[in-house]
Amino acid sequence: MGVRKRAPGGGRKPLDPGRARSAKVMVRLKPDLQQAIEGLAKRNNRDLSKEIRDALYYWLYRSGRPELHIGSLTSLIEVLVTQIEEFTDKRWLDDPLTGAAVRELVSELIRHFAPKPNKPVTIPRALSRIADGIIVLAERMQRDLKQHKEKESPDLYLHITASGVGPVVGVQGLVLAQIMKDLGGGLERNQPRRRHK
Repeated sequence: MGVRKRAPGGGRKPLDPGRARSAKVMVRLKPDLQQAIEGLAKRNNRDLSKEIRDALYYWLYRSGRPELHIGSLTSLIEVLVTQIEEFTDKRWLDDPLTGAAVRELVSELIRHFAPKPNKPVTIPRALSRIADGIIVLAERMQRDLKQHKEKESPDLYLHITASGVGPVVGVQGLVLAQIMKDLGGGLERNQPRRRHK
């Protein structure tokens, strides 16, 4: 009996190096959580494993990276915005009144906890550019998502001002993609609408 040869291209395809080195973790999930994750994966048109991995990366970035005082502030802001939306019964992204309330009351919340200066202070322009950089990166990711270029996106998005003045702003690509899927672009949302004659 002759030696049996495998047909060309037969057998399991080799895994990519990153996945081949990955470890399996057994986790028990309650039925409602499993259904929620499966529903999210279906809406995003992705397999369950990738959805869970991305969720873990996202959670680790948001919860593990910030210092405790930063995480505590974002948690209070989350409570505040949730209460505002429950009161107006609208999302701050969709409703101008709710958006204005969030903008004003979040500022009031931070003013309460931040140390008050004894004399007037001026925020250096270089420091102000941090917000500019974050907005630029966020809108760039939103553009890439609209053009279906998420897979081509870099692991780390960087923004450096043209003049080189001010800190370099960087955001992890995977985290930024998930944030912008939820948030949407501010430029498009706040564009003046043309009036039809």
